[in-house]
Order: sequence, then structure tokens, then C-alpha cells
Amino acid sequence: MNIDVNKPVENPALLEELRKRSTVGSDRQAQINLMNNIMHLVATQATFLVIIKLDEKDMEPDGEGKMIIKKDAHMQVQMISSPDGKHYIPLFTDWPSLRQWDIFKDAQVQTLVVGFDDVMALVNENTFGVVINPFSENLCITTPQLQHMKQVKEQGTHISENRVTEDTPVQIGEAREYPANLVNAIKEYAESDSRVKEVHIKMMTRNGQMSFLLVIDHDGDLNEVFKGIAGAGRAFVPAGMFLEMVPLNSEFGQQVVTTTFSKPIYKK
Repeated sequence: MNIDVNKPVENPALLEELRKRSTVGSDRQAQINLMNNIMHLVATQATFLVIIKLDEKDMEPDGEGKMIIKKDAHMQVQMISSPDGKHYIPLFTDWPSLRQWDIFKDAQVQTLVVGFDDVMALVNENTFGVVINPFSENLCITTPQLQHMKQVKEQGTHISENRVTEDTPVQIGEAREYPANLVNAIKEYAESDSRVKEVHIKMMTRNGQMSFLLVIDHDGDLNEVFKGIAGAGRAFVPAGMFLEMVPLNSEFGQQVVTTTFSKPIYKK
């Protein structure tokens, strides 16, 4: 991610998702989907303010009258501790969120603007994780969760939001290795969503691109159901592959199921 330090740090999309946590209720799958969206934004789009401590000797002029951090500077990142003594790096989505910390409410403060890759460079064996806006939204993400997010980001996993149309030339078959983790995640979601009635999974090749194809029988809004299933399966799609979906009641969906004698991986 390229960060423009001349722009104010603002994260409206992430803040919107963070604030939904108080309204999502007890629906476990809705909670999972929301957290997937939040983690995706954190890993791919968000920028944060991190509070640091620097001595004057760690700064040098850049030739344009501005002071910048020396390459060999000894920089100390401000930490925050939980009641059980675990240390987190506080990340702030904007200045108003940072100023909610009483000790920095009116004080002059040194900060860095960081993206996800920078955050991962700051996390070490002494940190339990990070906490986003600890004095408002207060979302803790542990180091193992961050590492998983990094792995998913590096794999470049993509969930296709395009629908396969009836006139798309494709090849349909079975996966060489059964995608057990993906199947289990989809089945768990389907069990929690009363709108999902039946799910089939196939391997599909289209224009040389391999993907998992889900054929789904459902009630209710197609986009909402598909989005929920995509959120549940996102972390289990191998690098370089896609997850695509069609409704069972479409001509293409019926053709896939009948010509391959498909048995559903889930059926209510």
C-alpha cells in the first residue's frame, strides 16, 4: 500500500463496520461475516496513527526545512496494557479517536502513519496483538489473527462477485483434492442461515482460470445469501483461485447438477 502522508488519516469504511459490532446482535454467522469484512479492510485499505516516542537526536533535516526520522533511529512505540497484563499496540483510525486517550487529549504527540504491512513489522514477541481505537470501538486483534490476515493477503485470495451466465463456455469437474475446510465453512454457514436450502460444489475452468463453483438453492435475496457464503468461505480459497456462485434454479445451475449427477454438500 502506498500511503500519502499529506492526506489526513481517515477510515470511514472501517469505522462504519466497527460500529456495526454493537448492532449485529447474537447471530453468530452475522458476527463472523462482519469480522471478515473488518479484517479485510484492515489488511488491504486502512491506514492508522501509531503513537511513538523519539528523542531529538533521532531526527534530522531533510533539506527542505522539515525534520524526518533517521534510518538508525531508536523509535519506541506507545503500548497499552489490558487488565490481565497483555501488551497491545494501539492503532487509531483518525485524530479524534486518538484524542480520546486522556493522557494525549491536549498534549503534543508524535505519530507515524502506518498501513497493515507496517503494523506487522511493529508486532513482536512482546506484543499480544493490536487494539483499534481502544477508547471507543475497542477492537482487539491478536498476533495469530494478524499473521493469518497476512497469509490470506499474500495469497491474493479473491472471491468473485460475478455470476456465471448460461452462455459462458466452461468445463465442470471434481476437485483433485477435496476442499474439506472450505466445504465445512460453507456447511456451517448454511446451517445458520435459514435461507440456504441446498449447496453443491464443483471445480470449474473458464478461460484457463480454475475456480470453485457453488450451485445454491435458496430463499430470499440472492445477493445477501451469496455475500454471506462468500464471507464464510473467503479464508479457505487457495491462492490464485476464485469462488463463484450460481442459483440452482438457473438454467446453468440445473445443467451443472443434472449432467454431473451432483450430490449436495449440504441440504436442509
